[in-house]
Amino acid sequence: MLIYKEFSFLRFNAFLYSLAGLCAIAVNLIPGQPASFISSILIITVFMVFYCHIAIKSVITENKEKNDLFLMTLPVSPRQLFFSKMLVNGMFFLAVWLLFVGAISLVIVMNDRIPSMVLSLYLLIFILLIPAYSIILSVGMITVSEGWAILALVGCNVVSTVAINMMSNSSGVSEAFELGTFAEIGFIFPSWAMTFSLSMCTITILIISISVVVGFRRKYFF
Repeated sequence: MLIYKEFSFLRFNAFLYSLAGLCAIAVNLIPGQPASFISSILIITVFMVFYCHIAIKSVITENKEKNDLFLMTLPVSPRQLFFSKMLVNGMFFLAVWLLFVGAISLVIVMNDRIPSMVLSLYLLIFILLIPAYSIILSVGMITVSEGWAILALVGCNVVSTVAINMMSNSSGVSEAFELGTFAEIGFIFPSWAMTFSLSMCTITILIISISVVVGFRRKYFF
């Protein structure tokens, strides 16, 4: 029941952001570098707004709308409520993450003019956004505070934006744009890609582990 409630609460937003993201990805089909640049900005922006929105809506918005008064009347524990929100949020995030990555990969692999490094850079960016989302959701779930959630949101997005710019302008990435398309050279990753990916996975696992511990010890939610 709790999972279905959370699913119903967030599904419309997830659908709209998915549609907007697919439209942004489709801009890549327009010939020319300006179209690809605009598409990249739109894709990343839509995805970041998406995960920030669902994380805040699932906890803070529900509290502000006084839905907690209804939830308190149900025969459910704070622990069940905590994990149902974590689970459904994670499912929506993963579904949209896979949709965007899959659609981007398909467009670039089937295109004979987009450098292969563009696909690799997108994958690294989307890997970067996994721990960012985990931190925003976990802070919101643990504190149930709009102030702390917004602080985490702003902090993670600023750090993510700076990191994306650094990755895009790094020597290993900028030089690889001239090497060819996916059909010509296949996947190509900078030397730091593996270390970076493992670091992001480690941070994500750590954040989720902290959230799980807090969830099991939860004696109240709102």
